[in-house]
Amino acid sequence: MVATLEHSLLDLTPDLLAALDEDGTIVRINRACQELIDFSQADLLGSQYHRLIHVSDREMFLGAKQAARELGARTRFEIRLSRKWGGYRSAFCTVMYSPAESLYLVGARDQEEYKKSETEIKRLTDYQRRLLAVAPNSVYSLSIDDFQIIYVSENVQDLMGYRSENFQDKGFWSRCIHDEDRGSVFALIPDLIDRGSISFEYRFRHANGTFRWVRDDLKVLRNQDGRPTEIVGSWTDITEKKIMEQQMLQAARLASLGELAAGIVHELNQPLSIIRMASHNALDALQNPTFDVSFLCERTRKILHQVDRALKVVDHVRSYGRKSDLSLQEISINDPLESAFSLFTEKLKLLSVDVIWDLDINTAPIMGDATALEQVFINLIANSIDALGESAPQDRLIFVTTRFDKSTGVVSLEIGNNGPPIPPETLPRIFEPFFTTKESGRGTGLGLSITSRIIQHHQGNISVQSNHEQTVFIIQFPRLQVQTGV
Repeated sequence: MVATLEHSLLDLTPDLLAALDEDGTIVRINRACQELIDFSQADLLGSQYHRLIHVSDREMFLGAKQAARELGARTRFEIRLSRKWGGYRSAFCTVMYSPAESLYLVGARDQEEYKKSETEIKRLTDYQRRLLAVAPNSVYSLSIDDFQIIYVSENVQDLMGYRSENFQDKGFWSRCIHDEDRGSVFALIPDLIDRGSISFEYRFRHANGTFRWVRDDLKVLRNQDGRPTEIVGSWTDITEKKIMEQQMLQAARLASLGELAAGIVHELNQPLSIIRMASHNALDALQNPTFDVSFLCERTRKILHQVDRALKVVDHVRSYGRKSDLSLQEISINDPLESAFSLFTEKLKLLSVDVIWDLDINTAPIMGDATALEQVFINLIANSIDALGESAPQDRLIFVTTRFDKSTGVVSLEIGNNGPPIPPETLPRIFEPFFTTKESGRGTGLGLSITSRIIQHHQGNISVQSNHEQTVFIIQFPRLQVQTGV
């Protein structure tokens, strides 16, 4: 049965395979002889193989036979084989010797078909190279074992100013990443194999010394068994897009400051009123010949405390309104959340809105931009306050929750309110740019769109659930991974 199977397999191959005895007589040959040189198996069995070969090529064949037997060499060369009805077929020939069976094993592959395949492969390779040369992004591949770059398309020189060979230098890619972005990039890489694909944005040093924003998309390729075999990726220059994005973020940030102006004025007015009163008290005391030094010291300390309080408000507003690039650093999600709520303290009191806090003080850190996330939370808080405007003052609630799920490594945050629900037909469009349900002049429709974009930049996701009891915005972030030596 095994012998029958072997014969069947030999007959399936398109290459001509033959076994020759010590004298060069064909003792076994597969059916490919019919296809390649028109002879049947019966025609050739018992004949001398070298007589099939063009006279000019026989010496080469006989030399290869001798080398195979005496030196154990496996020689590959080109020969011309006679066709039954005249003419010759060029073929690549290989000869080896099997001492156990005292047989020569000869293989011949149609050179014409091989060269056609070779030409087609070259044509496709050249075509692919031309496509990559004009593509707007550069593609590359990584070793599955150590994440080192093993191939980069030539158009990377147009994108980043470097030759593709530069990226073969171990550590070159990581050295060119902006110092402020390197940590967040490497924090995501350990998850690549499990997640299958990741995308992130960072600043990369161009050959001219400037930094360009790059979007990096990586995907793991697997075999039929699901085992990772290769990592492929692409770099896209998104510098112009980032500039426009930053301008939009800055405009939205300043717009939100304008909406908070009344609350900020109130925050400053309180310490200024106390400073004024304490200053009058101190001045009155100084006009008394028997003034109490301890009383003056106590008034002065009070003035200094209120000055610090006012400066803190001013610094917060200045920091929030300052134009800056998104820069991810290790932070606790609770910090920008509490900072955002501090800007609404007076407005929440004025509108009789109660805030119910449920923060996980032991939540894992994330890679985040505190100012950008504060902008997200200000947006969601402002929307909650607007939604509560239709509720009775005694029923106005905002609830805030942060959680860390150790089993999944996800850090989640929820900001919700018990105001009227969002209409079901509106929910699918709520994160679209310029979509708003507010009256004309009361919103740009960019708030939630920008919010969604910022969360995506943090490798997180945002969703909303709304019913007659509550509306909740849910944000999830991957926790900070321990940086590896990638």
